[in-house]
Amino acid sequence: MELCYYVSADLLHLVSDQIPNAIGVDFSKPVTDQLYPYLDRIPGTEARIILPEDTPTEEAQKLTHEVITAHRRVQLTLATREQSWPLWFKNSLENYSAVVGRGIPIDTVTWPLKDKPCVIVGNGPSLAITLTKLAETRDKYSILCAWHALDKLQALNIQPDAIIHIDKQNPVGSEKNVVLSPETAIIASPITSSGFIQAFPHQPFYLLLSRESEANMRWATFLNHPAHKPAHGTVIAAALQSAQYLGHRQIILTGVDLCFPNEAQLMASYGSFRDQVRDVKNTAGQNCLTIPAFLAFKDVLENLATEETSETTFYNASPEGLKLYGYEDWVF
Repeated sequence: MELCYYVSADLLHLVSDQIPNAIGVDFSKPVTDQLYPYLDRIPGTEARIILPEDTPTEEAQKLTHEVITAHRRVQLTLATREQSWPLWFKNSLENYSAVVGRGIPIDTVTWPLKDKPCVIVGNGPSLAITLTKLAETRDKYSILCAWHALDKLQALNIQPDAIIHIDKQNPVGSEKNVVLSPETAIIASPITSSGFIQAFPHQPFYLLLSRESEANMRWATFLNHPAHKPAHGTVIAAALQSAQYLGHRQIILTGVDLCFPNEAQLMASYGSFRDQVRDVKNTAGQNCLTIPAFLAFKDVLENLATEETSETTFYNASPEGLKLYGYEDWVF
C-alpha cells in the first residue's frame, strides 16, 4: 500500500524533498478538489493529514467528511499538527540523510560472523546468571544486544557485534558517553530515534529496510511482518529477524525473561502496569509475575520460531524467564 501524506501548505517545504508523495493543501479552501486527483491516481492510499494546531474541531470533522466522500478507499488519520506530526514521521525526516547516505539495507549485508551462533541479549533478570558465563566463551558467538542491555555487557567487558534500537523515543541515558568498538554495527529503523542514530555517525549502520522498500522510498520495515502485529514490533522480534537476515541459523535468546521474580523488580520498571500484573510460572516452575504486554511478546517470539519457512534453530538461555515454545534450552 502506497503512503501519501497530505500536509498543510506551510509544512510542505519540510517534507517535499524527502517524501516525494507529500501534497501541500490549502485548508482555507475546499479540500475535495485539491485531493481528489491524487486519491484517484493512487488507489488504496492511506491519507494522513497534518492540520494547523488551532484548527477548530468542527472544521476538522468537515475535512474528514470531505476526504472520505471524495474517495471511500482512503483510510484517514486526521489530527492537529502537534498530534499528527508523529514522532516516527519527525524521525524519518531527520534520519533521511543518514539513511540514504550510509544506511545499508540489512538484507544486503555480508556478515562475516554468520556461521557462529548468534546470541541476542535482552535486559531481563536472567542476565545476572548468564552474562558471566557468556563472557567466558564470548569468542564462540556473534552477539547482538538490545540497546538497553548494553551497559550490562560493557560492565563485563563484553563488546557486542551489533546493537539494535527501534524505539521512536530517545533512549534513556546519554548515548554520547558510550564508547564502542569501531566494528560494532548499529541496527535501526528509519523511524528510530534520530538522536540515537546521530550519536553514532562512524559505526556501520544496518537499516531495517528491505531492498524493495528502499527502492520505492516507502519507509516501511519488516516489522510489519504479521507475526509482530500483536506486540507492535518488539525489539527482540526485530533482533531475531535481523539475525536471520544476517545469515545466522542458530539463534540464542538470553535475558528475554518476560517476567520478574517479585513485585519490587516488576514495579521498578513497569509500575504503571500495577493493575495488570498476573501470576505465572517460569521455565523452572517457580512463581513469577508478568503483564499482558509480555504475554503478547511471548506469542510474537513463538510465532517467529514456528514459521514453516524458517530454516533457523531457536534456543533460549533465560533460566528465570517464561517458557518459549519452539525454543530449545541452551546453557553457556
